Amino acid sequence: MTPGLPLVEFIDDFSLRQSGKAIYFNARIHFSCEEKNITILAEVHIVGIKAKDINTIYIIDPEVSANEIPDMLNDKSEIFEYRKKECFIIIGYSKKYKDYTIYIYPEK
Repeated sequence: MTPGLPLVEFIDDFSLRQSGKAIYFNARIHFSCEEKNITILAEVHIVGIKAKDINTIYIIDPEVSANEIPDMLNDKSEIFEYRKKECFIIIGYSKKYKDYTIYIYPEK
């Protein structure tokens, strides 16, 4: 996987790399938009597709679906940012919520 710089820094700062290529961890997810603010605990998977030069973050938890929170986010459609040693931030747009922000706080 060749993630963009904010994603690399996030993975390295929180020591999320494991043996093999899979990166997954538990996190507190905060979803924020004009009409909804919700925090849930979920499993997060980070997958890089080298051939397409795209990095995708999956948020896996039944509450994500129940609240219609975007659960597949990539660095081609959304903006990826990293707040050093605090959280990973995804800024996106959906038809249902319009502008939204997702904050990912890895569990320690």
